Amino acid sequence: MKRFFILLLIIILSACAKPLELKSEKDFQRYWCDKMGGQVEYVLPDSTRVDCLLSDYAVEVDFGKKWAEAVGQSLYYAEITGRNPGILLILADDEERFLRRAEKASAGAKKKVKIWTIKK
Repeated sequence: MKRFFILLLIIILSACAKPLELKSEKDFQRYWCDKMGGQVEYVLPDSTRVDCLLSDYAVEVDFGKKWAEAVGQSLYYAEITGRNPGILLILADDEERFLRRAEKASAGAKKKVKIWTIKK
């Protein structure tokens, strides 16, 4: 009987365990930046913050609908840090249009913006 209750407890606890849930922009930022070995929230002399500073890239993290802001901010951060501009777009399955817009806008920029994506 004791084994039964231990097994039941293990099953119940396993069912209650949640997978890693990323909801906010900050969640995605921390998860991705840590995975890439970057520095989260790097503060610039003017008190603005690079979401993720990599050895070669200054990366802005934003949800897909804010693609234009992300492109602009990454260009600014790259100029100040001496790194390349990059963005991480957080996209839902039906938001590929935002990626295409960011790619088109970055193609015309003085420095090409590197774009990474992550799914919501």
